Amino acid sequence: MKLLLTGLPKAGKTTLIREIIAKFPKAFWVVCGEILDDQGERIGFKAETSTGLQGVIAHKTDIDSNVMMGSYRVDIAEVDRLLSDPIKEACLSDQLMIVDEIGRMQILSSKFAEAARAMLLSNNPVLATIRYGDEWTEEYTGLEGVETVTMTEENRAEMREKLLAELAGVPS
Repeated sequence: MKLLLTGLPKAGKTTLIREIIAKFPKAFWVVCGEILDDQGERIGFKAETSTGLQGVIAHKTDIDSNVMMGSYRVDIAEVDRLLSDPIKEACLSDQLMIVDEIGRMQILSSKFAEAARAMLLSNNPVLATIRYGDEWTEEYTGLEGVETVTMTEENRAEMREKLLAELAGVPS
């Protein structure tokens, strides 16, 4: 099983990914999330892994980097430490791999782009989220054996049931 979950922001993809992570404690996972300031405004992005790694991969002010994605400075070394290297290592196992997300910011790292492709070509079962509607995603969504499903607010419950059914045979 290789399943890429896509959809517009706020469709519930990350919430669903977190629910599935809780049901599969032996899975390898990487989750990226927002960093908010005291007023609730997004100022950066962080990542954490099932291996206990965590850190900031992008920030508006607190990272010294010339690599930019919009108004965010991206720390490619942190992307590689928190995402690329752990994903490549997990490909050597046979465990379920859950990655939130394969996004424009992450693929600024060529090592991450390679790791994401290796993950989708591996023998591991994979559930990942991927940016919605960008042409570059076809490199991943077009791989043989990879199914892409679009999540919306309207089909959120249906997607939850579909993913849990797809994962029913995966060791937890």
